[in-house]
Amino acid sequence: QGGNEPLYVIDGFPVYSGSGFGNTGGKTQMSGLSTVNPSDIESIEILKDAAATAIYGAQGSNGVFIITTKRGKQGKIRISYDGYAGVQTVANEYDVMNAQQYMRYNNAFNLTSFTEQEINAAQATNWFDQVTRNGFLQSHNVNLSGGSESLKYYFSLGYYGMDGIVKNTGMDRYTGRSNIEYKKDKFTFSSNIFATHILDTNQPTEGGTRNSVISSSIAFAPNVTVRDQSVAYIKDQNDDFIANPVSLLDINDKIYTDKLNFSAGASYEVLPGLKPEIKLNYDVQNAHRSCYVPSTTAYNGNFTHGGTASQSSMRSTGISFDGLLHYDAVFNKKHHVTGLLGYEYYQRDNNYFRAEN
Repeated sequence: QGGNEPLYVIDGFPVYSGSGFGNTGGKTQMSGLSTVNPSDIESIEILKDAAATAIYGAQGSNGVFIITTKRGKQGKIRISYDGYAGVQTVANEYDVMNAQQYMRYNNAFNLTSFTEQEINAAQATNWFDQVTRNGFLQSHNVNLSGGSESLKYYFSLGYYGMDGIVKNTGMDRYTGRSNIEYKKDKFTFSSNIFATHILDTNQPTEGGTRNSVISSSIAFAPNVTVRDQSVAYIKDQNDDFIANPVSLLDINDKIYTDKLNFSAGASYEVLPGLKPEIKLNYDVQNAHRSCYVPSTTAYNGNFTHGGTASQSSMRSTGISFDGLLHYDAVFNKKHHVTGLLGYEYYQRDNNYFRAEN
């Protein structure tokens, strides 16, 4: 695990933070927390500096988040639901020139020669309004929990949906989790399974005026319409380096991510204070990106690319095994001795493929 991402330990098992897809189709760091349903989280503890590296070694050099998810409690079956919905709006829009101000500005620097009649008759286009909207978000979670003195269980399903403020952006996330704990006399067993499916719909919001919806909406001429008389996207006559902001919304860029994680652990107190423990963790993550940039807009600043399509896929699998021997005893009611002996095996395989015309 590289980059500046901290280590996330969920229910005692480290969760992989690996590569994702960046805005330009390349790889970037993906948080191990991005696939977790916040509604499933019971508590979070943060370790840093020496405390993190002492326990988790180099993996904890950027800090460690200890996350405990919800558990079943002894008693009758409980079914609960929580949800919310909200609206996102732009708090402060950029203060840019209107059509008349823009035309007079260009005339003053002899860049154009608009007549006063043309200036007064000009119809302004607010490009920022053309590419943004009020975003809508919603979250729905349902869980079932309960248990007896020896067996406790917790199951949950969740959905989170967001329509971004920039048009044609958003995210849909589906999550499922199962936590089971069994304890009988000196034997303890626990298992955790969670699965996530995420669909991200992206638009280029970073970069310059040939790449970014936001940058081009601020810089594009406000005295022209979205399309010309031939229904083609209009160009900025004073600066052909700027892409038509609305044309960038035609980019179809989707990322599909699926993640499955299984972990289990068992321990048995063979002698008073002496308890061997084993832990097994397996995770697999698949991601696929499909991106199409039509010839009607720019691709990486190029207006003559003729249409560009790309497909990218990644697969990451990891397995870890821990064998631990715990010792905890008190002698003569005043001497407390603890010890830990452990062995860890860890392996991760990553594959990446990309094709582009």
